[in-house]
Amino acid sequence: VKSLVKALHENHSTEKLIQRILSDEGIAFCIEEKVERASVDGYSFVENGTPYIILTKRYDRIDNFAFALMHEVGHIYLHYLDGNRQDCKLSIPDYDNESGEEKEANAFASNALIPNDEWKKAPKVRINPALIQRKYTEWASERGLNKWIVLGRISYETGMYKFRSDESR
Repeated sequence: VKSLVKALHENHSTEKLIQRILSDEGIAFCIEEKVERASVDGYSFVENGTPYIILTKRYDRIDNFAFALMHEVGHIYLHYLDGNRQDCKLSIPDYDNESGEEKEANAFASNALIPNDEWKKAPKVRINPALIQRKYTEWASERGLNKWIVLGRISYETGMYKFRSDESR
């Protein structure tokens, strides 16, 4: 998890590096460019003892890639390693209502990417997208975090998506 998080925050040759890190841990990984008419960011399962993670580029941004990857790593770590589950339930009601397993994987991803103890120290700012982006970009830089992963967490937690994008995203 630490190696994955470091690679995601650095965001250089990320896809190849992630593939190597996961492969070294015995996890098969692939990226599907897009799944037509499907709102799928990632999927994980275990087959013949090998964990698999598949991500899509539905949203081709580092914040989405990082969260989806760590969410699926969370499923493997929290829900598959005990041997009780082999496959993810593709249940729309469970997904839409965030089943307990989805909530656990979301919490795992958030905490892995930005530890909750560190997140509690994040700046308190007015609800102003430009101000939030500036302050949190500075905060991320001071801590060696990818600004888009930080801003992605803000978006996920608040529903605010009005940040000015750049090529690093």
